[in-house]
Amino acid sequence: MIPKGWHKERLLDWVEMPKGQVDPKIDPYSSMPLVAPNHIPEGGGPILHLEIAMKQNAISGKFLVKKGQVIYSKIRPYLKKATIAPVDCLCSADMYPLFAKKIRLLNSYLYYVLISDDFTKFAIEQSGRTGIPKINREELGEYYLYLPPLPEQKKIAEILATWDRGIGIIKTLINKIESQFKTLLKILLSQKSHKDKLGNFFKIKNGYAFKSNEFVKNGIPVIRISNISNGLVSNNGVYVEDKYFERFNDFLVSKGDVLIAMSGATTGKFGIYYSDKRALLNQRVGKFEVVDSSKVDSRIIFYLLVFLQPKIFEIAAGGAQPNISSKKIESLEVSLPNFNQQIAICNYLDRLNKIMKINKETLKKFESQKQGLMQNLLTGKIRVNI
Repeated sequence: MIPKGWHKERLLDWVEMPKGQVDPKIDPYSSMPLVAPNHIPEGGGPILHLEIAMKQNAISGKFLVKKGQVIYSKIRPYLKKATIAPVDCLCSADMYPLFAKKIRLLNSYLYYVLISDDFTKFAIEQSGRTGIPKINREELGEYYLYLPPLPEQKKIAEILATWDRGIGIIKTLINKIESQFKTLLKILLSQKSHKDKLGNFFKIKNGYAFKSNEFVKNGIPVIRISNISNGLVSNNGVYVEDKYFERFNDFLVSKGDVLIAMSGATTGKFGIYYSDKRALLNQRVGKFEVVDSSKVDSRIIFYLLVFLQPKIFEIAAGGAQPNISSKKIESLEVSLPNFNQQIAICNYLDRLNKIMKINKETLKKFESQKQGLMQNLLTGKIRVNI
Protein backbone atom coordinates (compact mmCIF):
# COMPACT_ATOMS: atom_id res chain seq x y z
CA MET A 1 0.00 0.00 0.00
CA ILE A 2 1.40 3.40 -1.03
CA PRO A 3 1.40 5.94 1.83
CA LYS A 4 -0.85 8.95 1.43
CA GLY A 5 0.88 11.72 -0.54
CA TRP A 6 3.64 9.38 -1.76
CA HIS A 7 4.26 7.90 -5.22
CA LYS A 8 5.80 4.63 -6.36
CA GLU A 9 8.26 5.41 -9.13
CA ARG A 10 10.71 3.54 -11.37
CA LEU A 11 14.20 4.42 -10.17
CA LEU A 12 15.71 5.24 -13.56
CA ASP A 13 12.84 7.58 -14.40
CA TRP A 14 14.14 9.81 -11.62
CA VAL A 15 17.87 9.16 -11.66
CA GLU A 16 20.49 10.19 -14.21
CA MET A 17 23.38 7.85 -15.02
CA PRO A 18 26.59 8.67 -16.94
CA LYS A 19 26.77 7.93 -20.64
CA GLY A 20 30.52 8.16 -21.19
CA GLN A 21 33.89 7.89 -19.48
CA VAL A 22 36.93 10.12 -19.17
CA ASP A 23 40.64 9.34 -19.47
CA PRO A 24 42.30 9.42 -16.00
CA LYS A 25 45.76 9.76 -17.57
CA ILE A 26 45.21 13.30 -18.84
CA ASP A 27 44.52 16.64 -17.15
CA PRO A 28 42.41 17.69 -15.43
CA TYR A 29 41.23 14.15 -14.63
CA SER A 30 44.63 12.78 -13.58
CA SER A 31 44.68 15.31 -10.71
CA MET A 32 41.16 14.52 -9.51
CA PRO A 33 40.39 12.15 -6.60
CA LEU A 34 39.51 8.64 -7.79
CA VAL A 35 36.99 6.59 -5.81
CA ALA A 36 37.00 2.78 -6.04
CA PRO A 37 34.81 0.22 -4.21
CA ASN A 38 37.55 -0.43 -1.62
CA HIS A 39 37.44 3.27 -0.65
CA ILE A 40 33.87 2.93 0.67
CA PRO A 41 32.99 1.10 3.91
CA GLU A 42 30.59 -1.83 3.95
CA GLY A 43 27.09 -0.59 4.66
CA GLY A 44 27.85 2.77 3.08
CA GLY A 45 29.24 5.97 4.54
CA PRO A 46 31.91 8.63 4.02
CA ILE A 47 34.84 7.77 1.74
CA LEU A 48 37.64 6.19 3.78
CA HIS A 49 40.42 8.10 2.01
CA LEU A 50 40.78 10.27 -1.08
CA GLU A 51 43.68 9.88 -3.50
CA ILE A 52 44.11 11.37 -6.95
CA ALA A 53 43.98 9.17 -10.07
CA MET A 54 47.66 9.76 -10.92
CA LYS A 55 48.83 8.32 -7.59
CA GLN A 56 46.65 5.26 -8.12
CA ASN A 57 48.22 4.67 -11.56
CA ALA A 58 44.77 4.75 -13.13
CA ILE A 59 44.74 3.78 -16.81
CA SER A 60 41.27 2.67 -17.92
CA GLY A 61 38.26 4.95 -18.37
CA LYS A 62 36.47 6.38 -15.33
CA PHE A 63 33.17 8.12 -14.67
CA LEU A 64 33.12 11.82 -13.83
CA VAL A 65 31.31 12.60 -10.57
CA LYS A 66 30.06 15.96 -9.33
CA LYS A 67 30.05 16.96 -5.66
CA GLY A 68 26.83 15.79 -3.99
CA GLN A 69 26.14 12.95 -6.41
CA VAL A 70 25.63 9.43 -5.07
CA ILE A 71 28.26 6.81 -5.91
CA TYR A 72 27.05 3.19 -5.79
CA SER A 73 29.24 0.09 -6.21
CA LYS A 74 27.60 -2.30 -8.66
CA ILE A 75 29.80 -5.27 -7.69
CA ARG A 76 28.92 -7.46 -4.69
CA PRO A 77 25.71 -5.55 -3.89
CA TYR A 78 25.37 -7.39 -0.57
CA LEU A 79 28.15 -5.11 0.75
CA LYS A 80 25.89 -2.02 0.40
CA LYS A 81 28.74 0.22 -0.73
CA ALA A 82 27.45 3.71 -1.46
CA THR A 83 28.52 7.25 -0.59
CA ILE A 84 27.82 10.89 -1.40
CA ALA A 85 30.72 12.53 -3.25
CA PRO A 86 32.28 15.19 -0.97
CA VAL A 87 34.04 16.85 -3.95
CA ASP A 88 34.16 16.67 -7.73
CA CYS A 89 35.96 13.41 -8.47
CA LEU A 90 36.21 10.29 -10.63
CA CYS A 91 34.85 6.86 -9.84
CA SER A 92 35.76 3.39 -11.01
CA ALA A 93 33.83 1.75 -13.84
CA ASP A 94 32.75 -0.80 -11.21
CA MET A 95 30.57 1.94 -9.73
CA TYR A 96 27.67 4.13 -10.82
CA PRO A 97 27.55 7.87 -10.17
CA LEU A 98 23.85 8.68 -9.75
CA PHE A 99 22.00 11.94 -9.29
CA ALA A 100 18.39 13.06 -9.29
CA LYS A 101 17.32 14.44 -12.66
CA LYS A 102 14.04 15.81 -11.31
CA ILE A 103 13.65 18.31 -8.50
CA ARG A 104 11.30 16.00 -6.59
CA LEU A 105 14.12 13.63 -5.55
CA LEU A 106 16.96 14.53 -3.18
CA ASN A 107 20.36 12.88 -3.54
CA SER A 108 20.52 12.48 0.25
CA TYR A 109 17.26 10.49 0.16
CA LEU A 110 18.46 8.46 -2.85
CA TYR A 111 21.60 7.48 -0.91
CA TYR A 112 19.56 5.86 1.86
CA VAL A 113 17.35 4.07 -0.67
CA LEU A 114 20.47 2.48 -2.21
CA ILE A 115 21.78 1.13 1.12
CA SER A 116 18.38 -0.04 2.35
CA ASP A 117 17.64 -3.72 2.96
CA ASP A 118 14.85 -3.60 0.38
CA PHE A 119 17.05 -2.31 -2.45
CA THR A 120 19.92 -4.62 -1.43
CA LYS A 121 17.63 -7.65 -1.52
CA PHE A 122 16.47 -6.59 -4.99
CA ALA A 123 20.06 -6.07 -6.21
CA ILE A 124 21.18 -9.47 -4.88
CA GLU A 125 18.25 -11.21 -6.56
CA GLN A 126 18.99 -9.49 -9.87
CA SER A 127 22.69 -10.34 -9.77
CA GLY A 128 21.83 -13.93 -8.80
CA ARG A 129 20.08 -14.47 -12.12
CA THR A 130 23.33 -14.12 -14.05
CA GLY A 131 25.54 -15.80 -11.47
CA ILE A 132 27.77 -12.71 -11.44
CA PRO A 133 27.76 -10.67 -8.19
CA LYS A 134 26.94 -7.31 -9.76
CA ILE A 135 23.92 -5.35 -10.96
CA ASN A 136 23.82 -3.71 -14.41
CA ARG A 137 21.96 -0.65 -15.69
CA GLU A 138 19.01 -2.56 -17.08
CA GLU A 139 18.51 -4.47 -13.83
CA LEU A 140 18.82 -1.25 -11.85
CA GLY A 141 16.01 0.16 -13.94
CA GLU A 142 13.59 -2.49 -12.72
CA TYR A 143 13.60 -1.16 -9.15
CA TYR A 144 10.68 0.91 -7.88
CA LEU A 145 11.03 3.24 -4.90
CA TYR A 146 8.55 5.01 -2.66
CA LEU A 147 8.83 8.75 -3.20
CA PRO A 148 7.50 11.08 -0.48
CA PRO A 149 7.18 14.87 -0.86
CA LEU A 150 10.49 16.78 -0.72
CA PRO A 151 10.06 18.04 2.89
CA GLU A 152 9.59 14.43 4.06
CA GLN A 153 12.58 13.23 2.03
CA LYS A 154 14.72 15.92 3.64
CA LYS A 155 13.52 15.05 7.15
CA ILE A 156 14.02 11.30 6.61
CA ALA A 157 17.57 11.87 5.34
CA GLU A 158 18.34 14.16 8.31
CA ILE A 159 17.08 11.58 10.83
CA LEU A 160 19.14 8.79 9.29
CA ALA A 161 22.19 11.06 9.01
CA THR A 162 21.92 11.68 12.77
CA TRP A 163 22.03 7.94 13.37
CA ASP A 164 25.04 7.68 11.05
CA ARG A 165 26.89 10.34 13.04
CA GLY A 166 26.27 8.39 16.25
CA ILE A 167 27.45 5.17 14.63
CA GLY A 168 30.51 7.02 13.30
CA ILE A 169 31.43 8.18 16.82
CA ILE A 170 31.31 4.59 18.10
CA LYS A 171 33.43 3.36 15.16
CA THR A 172 36.02 6.07 15.83
CA LEU A 173 36.17 5.06 19.50
CA ILE A 174 36.61 1.39 18.57
CA ASN A 175 39.42 2.28 16.14
CA LYS A 176 41.19 4.31 18.84
CA ILE A 177 40.92 1.47 21.36
CA GLU A 178 42.18 -1.06 18.80
CA SER A 179 45.11 1.20 17.94
CA GLN A 180 45.97 1.63 21.63
CA PHE A 181 45.60 -2.13 22.11
CA LYS A 182 48.04 -2.96 19.29
CA THR A 183 50.55 -0.30 20.38
CA LEU A 184 50.58 -1.64 23.94
CA LEU A 185 51.02 -5.20 22.71
CA LYS A 186 54.02 -4.21 20.62
CA ILE A 187 55.64 -2.40 23.55
CA LEU A 188 54.90 -5.05 26.18
CA LEU A 189 55.59 -8.19 24.18
CA SER A 190 58.63 -7.30 22.05
CA GLN A 191 61.38 -6.94 24.64
CA LYS A 192 64.46 -8.35 22.94
CA SER A 193 66.21 -9.19 26.21
CA HIS A 194 63.60 -11.83 27.12
CA LYS A 195 63.18 -13.71 23.83
CA ASP A 196 62.43 -17.45 23.88
CA LYS A 197 60.51 -20.00 21.84
CA LEU A 198 56.75 -20.05 22.33
CA GLY A 199 56.92 -23.83 22.86
CA ASN A 200 58.84 -23.29 26.11
CA PHE A 201 55.74 -21.60 27.52
CA PHE A 202 52.85 -23.22 25.62
CA LYS A 203 52.36 -26.54 23.86
CA ILE A 204 49.71 -27.11 21.20
CA LYS A 205 47.31 -30.01 21.62
CA ASN A 206 46.00 -31.21 18.26
CA GLY A 207 42.43 -32.39 17.82
CA TYR A 208 41.03 -35.81 16.95
CA ALA A 209 39.87 -36.86 13.47
CA PHE A 210 36.20 -37.52 14.19
CA LYS A 211 34.39 -39.27 11.33
CA SER A 212 31.35 -37.63 9.76
CA ASN A 213 29.22 -40.72 10.43
CA GLU A 214 29.81 -40.18 14.16
CA PHE A 215 28.06 -36.80 14.13
CA VAL A 216 24.57 -36.48 15.62
CA LYS A 217 22.01 -33.65 15.89
CA ASN A 218 22.53 -33.06 19.63
CA GLY A 219 25.14 -33.96 22.21
CA ILE A 220 28.72 -32.82 22.77
CA PRO A 221 29.82 -29.97 20.46
CA VAL A 222 32.79 -30.75 18.22
CA ILE A 223 34.93 -27.67 17.60
CA ARG A 224 36.01 -27.46 13.97
CA ILE A 225 38.00 -24.88 12.02
CA SER A 226 34.76 -23.19 10.92
CA ASN A 227 33.87 -22.45 14.56
CA ILE A 228 36.78 -20.01 14.94
CA SER A 229 36.12 -16.41 13.91
CA ASN A 230 36.92 -12.86 15.08
CA GLY A 231 38.66 -13.92 18.28
CA LEU A 232 35.78 -16.14 19.38
CA VAL A 233 34.98 -19.85 19.22
CA SER A 234 31.36 -20.90 18.73
CA ASN A 235 30.03 -24.34 19.63
CA ASN A 236 27.31 -24.67 17.01
CA GLY A 237 27.59 -27.02 14.06
CA VAL A 238 28.16 -30.71 14.68
CA TYR A 239 27.93 -32.96 17.75
CA VAL A 240 28.83 -36.43 18.97
CA GLU A 241 27.09 -38.58 21.57
CA ASP A 242 27.67 -37.88 25.28
CA LYS A 243 29.46 -41.21 25.74
CA TYR A 244 32.40 -39.79 23.76
CA PHE A 245 33.50 -37.74 26.80
CA GLU A 246 35.11 -40.68 28.56
CA ARG A 247 36.78 -42.02 25.43
CA PHE A 248 38.11 -38.68 24.17
CA ASN A 249 38.78 -36.83 27.42
CA ASP A 250 42.25 -35.85 26.15
CA PHE A 251 40.58 -33.65 23.52
CA LEU A 252 38.37 -31.74 25.93
CA VAL A 253 37.70 -28.03 25.33
CA SER A 254 36.68 -25.96 28.37
CA LYS A 255 35.69 -22.36 29.02
CA GLY A 256 38.65 -20.00 28.56
CA ASP A 257 40.64 -22.27 26.23
CA VAL A 258 42.38 -20.56 23.31
CA LEU A 259 42.14 -22.44 20.00
CA ILE A 260 43.74 -21.91 16.59
CA ALA A 261 42.86 -23.06 13.05
CA MET A 262 45.78 -24.94 11.49
CA SER A 263 44.68 -25.58 7.91
CA GLY A 264 42.41 -24.28 5.16
CA ALA A 265 41.40 -20.73 4.32
CA THR A 266 41.12 -19.75 7.99
CA THR A 267 44.61 -20.95 8.99
CA GLY A 268 46.01 -18.74 11.75
CA LYS A 269 42.62 -17.54 12.99
CA PHE A 270 42.28 -17.99 16.73
CA GLY A 271 39.71 -17.41 19.43
CA ILE A 272 38.63 -17.96 23.02
CA TYR A 273 36.01 -20.56 23.92
CA TYR A 274 33.61 -18.77 26.30
CA SER A 275 30.84 -21.36 26.60
CA ASP A 276 30.20 -23.19 29.88
CA LYS A 277 29.36 -26.30 27.85
CA ARG A 278 32.33 -28.59 27.41
CA ALA A 279 33.28 -29.58 23.87
CA LEU A 280 35.71 -31.81 21.98
CA LEU A 281 38.54 -30.75 19.69
CA ASN A 282 38.42 -31.79 16.03
CA GLN A 283 41.45 -32.40 13.81
CA ARG A 284 43.45 -29.43 12.50
CA VAL A 285 42.33 -27.31 15.42
CA GLY A 286 44.96 -26.69 18.08
CA LYS A 287 44.50 -25.93 21.78
CA PHE A 288 47.17 -24.03 23.71
CA GLU A 289 48.23 -25.62 27.03
CA VAL A 290 50.51 -23.93 29.57
CA VAL A 291 53.80 -25.74 30.23
CA ASP A 292 54.28 -24.31 33.75
CA SER A 293 51.38 -22.39 35.33
CA SER A 294 53.68 -21.05 38.06
CA LYS A 295 55.64 -19.10 35.43
CA VAL A 296 53.06 -18.25 32.76
CA ASP A 297 49.62 -16.64 33.00
CA SER A 298 47.48 -18.72 30.61
CA ARG A 299 45.60 -15.60 29.45
CA ILE A 300 48.67 -14.14 27.79
CA ILE A 301 48.60 -16.61 24.89
CA PHE A 302 45.62 -14.76 23.39
CA TYR A 303 47.59 -11.51 23.33
CA LEU A 304 50.73 -13.22 22.07
CA LEU A 305 48.71 -14.57 19.14
CA VAL A 306 47.46 -11.08 18.24
CA PHE A 307 51.12 -10.11 18.05
CA LEU A 308 52.24 -13.29 16.21
CA GLN A 309 49.34 -13.71 13.78
CA PRO A 310 50.95 -11.83 10.82
CA LYS A 311 53.96 -14.19 11.05
CA ILE A 312 51.67 -17.23 11.26
CA PHE A 313 49.78 -16.06 8.17
CA GLU A 314 53.09 -15.62 6.33
CA ILE A 315 54.26 -19.16 7.18
CA ALA A 316 50.87 -20.72 6.38
CA ALA A 317 50.75 -19.09 2.95
CA GLY A 318 54.06 -20.67 1.92
CA GLY A 319 52.49 -23.88 0.58
CA ALA A 320 49.90 -24.68 -2.08
CA GLN A 321 47.29 -25.26 0.64
CA PRO A 322 47.38 -22.91 3.66
CA ASN A 323 48.41 -24.85 6.77
CA ILE A 324 50.79 -24.70 9.70
CA SER A 325 52.08 -27.34 12.10
CA SER A 326 52.13 -27.15 15.89
CA LYS A 327 55.94 -27.36 15.77
CA LYS A 328 56.14 -24.30 13.51
CA ILE A 329 53.97 -22.26 15.86
CA GLU A 330 55.87 -23.47 18.93
CA SER A 331 59.18 -22.47 17.29
CA LEU A 332 58.17 -18.81 16.99
CA GLU A 333 60.12 -16.46 19.24
CA VAL A 334 58.29 -14.38 21.83
CA SER A 335 59.21 -12.00 24.63
CA LEU A 336 57.58 -12.64 27.98
CA PRO A 337 58.02 -10.43 31.06
CA ASN A 338 58.11 -12.01 34.51
CA PHE A 339 55.03 -13.69 35.98
CA ASN A 340 53.82 -10.72 38.04
CA GLN A 341 54.19 -8.40 35.06
CA GLN A 342 52.25 -10.88 32.92
CA ILE A 343 49.36 -10.77 35.39
CA ALA A 344 49.35 -6.96 35.38
CA ILE A 345 49.52 -6.85 31.56
CA CYS A 346 46.70 -9.39 31.16
CA ASN A 347 44.51 -7.57 33.68
CA TYR A 348 44.93 -4.29 31.83
CA LEU A 349 44.48 -5.77 28.35
CA ASP A 350 41.45 -7.75 29.55
CA ARG A 351 39.82 -4.50 30.68
CA LEU A 352 40.66 -2.86 27.35
CA ASN A 353 39.31 -5.87 25.49
CA LYS A 354 36.10 -5.78 27.53
CA ILE A 355 35.56 -2.08 26.70
CA MET A 356 36.18 -2.86 23.01
CA LYS A 357 33.72 -5.77 23.13
CA ILE A 358 31.02 -3.59 24.74
CA ASN A 359 31.50 -0.91 22.09
CA LYS A 360 31.32 -3.47 19.27
CA GLU A 361 28.10 -4.88 20.71
CA THR A 362 26.70 -1.35 20.99
CA LEU A 363 27.71 -0.66 17.38
CA LYS A 364 26.01 -3.83 16.18
CA LYS A 365 22.85 -2.90 18.08
CA PHE A 366 22.82 0.67 16.70
CA GLU A 367 23.37 -0.55 13.12
CA SER A 368 20.53 -3.05 13.46
CA GLN A 369 18.19 -0.42 14.91
CA LYS A 370 19.11 2.01 12.13
CA GLN A 371 18.32 -0.58 9.46
CA GLY A 372 14.91 -1.23 11.00
CA LEU A 373 14.17 2.49 11.27
CA MET A 374 15.40 3.11 7.71
CA GLN A 375 13.10 0.41 6.33
CA ASN A 376 10.10 1.93 8.13
CA LEU A 377 10.93 5.50 7.11
CA LEU A 378 11.57 4.67 3.44
CA THR A 379 8.28 2.77 3.11
CA GLY A 380 6.15 5.25 5.06
CA LYS A 381 5.34 2.82 7.88
CA ILE A 382 6.67 5.54 10.16
CA ARG A 383 5.77 9.07 9.06
CA VAL A 384 7.82 12.08 10.09
CA ASN A 385 6.46 15.36 11.36
CA ILE A 386 7.15 18.30 9.06
